[in-house]
Amino acid sequence: MAALAPSLWAGQAVGALWQQPRVPPPCSRTGDASRHLAAAHTRFRSLPVGGGWDPDARELLMRALHACPTDAKIIDEVGEGLRLLREPRAALALYSQGARLGL
Repeated sequence: MAALAPSLWAGQAVGALWQQPRVPPPCSRTGDASRHLAAAHTRFRSLPVGGGWDPDARELLMRALHACPTDAKIIDEVGEGLRLLREPRAALALYSQGARLGL
């Protein structure tokens, strides 16, 4: 047993087995998608009650979707934004696409 390296002490070996791999945060909370959604939400505040058309907000939503096309939270946020922009068919098409992807 003395031939084994001290680094193979039982406690160290067991501890290494239980370490969880680092999982990156969801795409919706990092980088471009988060920034674009925040900017779109700022634009939504200037819309009338019940929503309305805003091409800049729509562009921001599409950029967020492009940054994270398979993130369920992004699809949900973009779909709700499209509904607020009075584009219910586009929102439904987005939700359907997400469902086909299994999100």
